[in-house]
Amino acid sequence: MKRNWIITIVVVLLAGFLLGGSIVAENSGIPLLSGLLGTGASEQVQNAELPNTASATAALPMGVADIAEKAGPAVVNVEARIKVSTGMSDPFMNDPFFREFFGRSMPIYPESRYEKGIGTGFIISADGYIITNQHVINNADQITVKLTGKKQSLPARVVGQDYELDLAVLKIEGEGYPTLPMGDSDKMRVGDWVVAIGQPYGLDHAVTTGVVSAKGRPVTIQDR
Repeated sequence: MKRNWIITIVVVLLAGFLLGGSIVAENSGIPLLSGLLGTGASEQVQNAELPNTASATAALPMGVADIAEKAGPAVVNVEARIKVSTGMSDPFMNDPFFREFFGRSMPIYPESRYEKGIGTGFIISADGYIITNQHVINNADQITVKLTGKKQSLPARVVGQDYELDLAVLKIEGEGYPTLPMGDSDKMRVGDWVVAIGQPYGLDHAVTTGVVSAKGRPVTIQDR
């Protein structure tokens, strides 16, 4: 996939989708993920004067539980495995007795193992296209995706990725998957309420709420 195709997708993707969260937000009556959010709550937020925490939370376009129930099926767990080759010394050479007879050289034997990375993605088309973070699948030899409520993982392949934007598009085989539509993140404002659904650190289907703290921040991922 060409880089400009990836960037086209990213333009409409919420800038806050980082480090394993699929985010649902509402601003000025225009839903970030259309179809999930209503407009009545938007009017309530705009007409309110300095609402307290409880009323501000209630002003979300839908109840958090309703949003999680509606959006959750399209949020997936992404697991990447990377084959790493390491050297292993002969353990007998650590014993002075063996070193006396066989010399002090310590042969190195190649050893391979797999390192695992986990993250969150969300399905954007019914035929199995998924958006996730690039650092999750970077240099992966094997990628699998687990759907919400399913025990068996599905193999996935990388369709395109962008290191600078820390985004990647994956593909799983099949049809009829639940999806999350995308809106225009340019219409989001700092301070808008959001609901984040994801699987951080391998936790299964975590849900939390907050506000958009900033827009347009550079992506900085440690240990990439």
